[in-house]
Amino acid sequence: MIHSVIYFTIPKMTFISFLPQLFFLSSVYLNVLQDGAFLIRYSSDKRPHQPYTLAVLYQQKVYNIPIRFLEDSQGYALGKEGKKNEEVFSSLDEMISYHKNNQILLIDSKSQAKHTANLTQPVRY
Repeated sequence: MIHSVIYFTIPKMTFISFLPQLFFLSSVYLNVLQDGAFLIRYSSDKRPHQPYTLAVLYQQKVYNIPIRFLEDSQGYALGKEGKKNEEVFSSLDEMISYHKNNQILLIDSKSQAKHTANLTQPVRY
């Protein structure tokens, strides 16, 4: 199966750099992007069952959400394993399209605060 990854372009002045397991934007440029700006990147762990990570900007904070590949359904799901009634998507394109119209749950890893946002503009690195 071929996996497609979606990358798009934002204004040229935006600088994005990557460090292991995290996605950072220079604080000067966070104001250029709106809540819901996103990208899909390869997961740093390189595990077959979690090949990608969805990075979403919300209130100038980046939320990294694992994208799991489900062998049994040959589909993709967001977040950690073991959730009941999770949405399963046949492609990454379908997952992104769905969350442009339906809110995605964002959980702060430190405070456990929960937020919701729609995916808005894709980011290219």
